[in-house]
Amino acid sequence: DAEVQAINTDLEYLGHVTNKYGHHWQHATHALIALRASKLDRLQEVQGAMDATATQTQAAQRFAARLDLALFEEQQQRHAQEQQTLIQEEGQGRFAAEAYEGNLRRGIW
Repeated sequence: DAEVQAINTDLEYLGHVTNKYGHHWQHATHALIALRASKLDRLQEVQGAMDATATQTQAAQRFAARLDLALFEEQQQRHAQEQQTLIQEEGQGRFAAEAYEGNLRRGIW
């Protein structure tokens, strides 16, 4: 009987505490749920911002790659033009040298 009485006393005390403070626990639980929902919303916002940043970064990287390719192609074209100019100048120089030698042999100069 003493054990039953102790259990009944504990249950009465628990009932009293629940009646007295239960609404506080309920408010605290709702506040915790709201806080977790707010954190989840914030995490989703952050994830969205990170995704947007990643997309922008990828777009910037693609733009930089296209720019690098355009610069490389420009350099290749400039190099080819310089080579062509050198070949032409060398040909003209050879032609002028041969003409000069020919004129010397003929006694023109």
